[in-house]
Parts: sequence; C-alpha cells; structure tokens
Amino acid sequence: MIRGGEYVEEEMVQMLQVALACVSKVVDDRPTMDEVVRKTVEIRHPELKKSTSSESDSNV
Repeated sequence: MIRGGEYVEEEMVQMLQVALACVSKVVDDRPTMDEVVRKTVEIRHPELKKSTSSESDSNV
C-alpha cells in the first residue's frame, strides 16, 4: 500500500468513508455489498472507474 504518500492518504480517507457508510445508524443509508465492492475497486483502481460505472449503468 506504500505508493505516493498523498495518494495513499486520499485512498485511506475514501475507504474510511465507505466504512462509515456501512455502519450508518439509518439502515436504508447503508450501501449494498455490490456498492461496497464497486466503490472499493474504484478506489483501489481509479483507472477502472469509468468502465465499472458504465457496466453498472448497463445493468439497470
């Protein structure tokens, strides 16, 4: 996980935001596991974000 210092910090903050959403007191505000996996992949591999988003849009 040691890459560019600023990028690692940004990635960590984004992952913490996902984690906080998962423990929301309001159950309906919690993301589904599919959303958690998609967000995690997008955070870890930003270059895949565009293709992952378009795939999920086509599944609607």
